[in-house]
Amino acid sequence: MANSNKPFGFRWVGSITGPMEGKITKCYTAHATAIFKGDLVKLSGSIGRVNADDHGYPVVETCATTTHIPLGVVIGFQYLPGSLAPPFYHKASVAQYLFVCTDPGAIYEVQGDSTVWAEEDVGENTLITYTSGSTATGESKWVLTSPATTNTHDVNILGISPDPNMTTGAYMKFLVRLNYHQYRASAVTGV
Repeated sequence: MANSNKPFGFRWVGSITGPMEGKITKCYTAHATAIFKGDLVKLSGSIGRVNADDHGYPVVETCATTTHIPLGVVIGFQYLPGSLAPPFYHKASVAQYLFVCTDPGAIYEVQGDSTVWAEEDVGENTLITYTSGSTATGESKWVLTSPATTNTHDVNILGISPDPNMTTGAYMKFLVRLNYHQYRASAVTGV
């Protein structure tokens, strides 16, 4: 059976550096582009706060192009002031706090694009494709594309998703780590 094309961005599933605790950073954004759970974000070089008396937090914005060095992946959002329901994505230009997995050794599950993927792609690096996420589900739509051995690609494929309903081919899911990261000095070459 063929895989469904249902991208969800980067889903944090573990870390190659040990336990997952303590690897989440509270950040601020009022970015003019919507940000979704599973999106890559980068630092914008300042601090921000929702309320004047709040502690200042690092300001992030979407990593919409692969020329940006990511800080990490958005894993959730804080309640907006006066709201009774938690937001499930960042609406453009709204000041709010979000939570980012900033572990440079984090492992993520990500779907591939329509490329005919194979088990032999494990160990290679891939580019990533940005598409705005879903306002209905709050999920990202980033996907993997263009597997190769070059160290200039964005992520390193560590393995295949344990999803029992997945087959090799288009829209296959992989376990990856970011090949470039704000807290890591260099990328690795794929095999």
